[in-house]
Amino acid sequence: MKKAMMKFIKALRPQSRRCQRSDEFRSFRGTGTVLVSDICESRLKDGVTPEQLLRALNTSFSLQVPIIHKHSGFVIRFVGDALQAVWIEQRNGSEHAQLAFDAACEMMCEMERRNSAADFGTFSIRIGLGTGDMVGDFFQPIDQFQVLGRAPNIADELCATRYTTGSAVLLTPETARLLKLTKPLRPVGSLRRETGEEIEVLALQMEATTKRG
Repeated sequence: MKKAMMKFIKALRPQSRRCQRSDEFRSFRGTGTVLVSDICESRLKDGVTPEQLLRALNTSFSLQVPIIHKHSGFVIRFVGDALQAVWIEQRNGSEHAQLAFDAACEMMCEMERRNSAADFGTFSIRIGLGTGDMVGDFFQPIDQFQVLGRAPNIADELCATRYTTGSAVLLTPETARLLKLTKPLRPVGSLRRETGEEIEVLALQMEATTKRG
């Protein structure tokens, strides 16, 4: 039953939709940080219905999106159980990486609070943060704002790794160098990109956040 439910979640992925918030965007080119959040694990009780699962996904987004806005980020799109948000230097200044990291940490904590009150099971989220050059514009055939470049690619690739279990924020030294860290990051592996580049992967996991909270 649990495997069937997770297949149901993943089946939502092709139905990408853009967030109304992205209507505020204009085309841009520059440096920034992209956040990708994805449900990576579920521990569902027997008998959970698709309707309950959809309500849980809505709750997950309703927790994450206001946090992103609070930290001056913009939600670009939703794809199934994942979302993408962006902070760009020309809007957020040199603090773009710090704002994205602070949002990611708060999202992780809020999901843990939701899990403690859930009566049908829990979700874990994996959040990838990519920093670097990018370009954004509307892709007219589907009327959707798209962000392309190094930053979104790295965020996507980090989110797809399996170096951690449970909720975690994953980033590279490129992002970490821009942060004022009060929480420990630990090396968990490396990202081997199609270009041949190999990048160290750093992680902040839920356990570390909880102990300091």
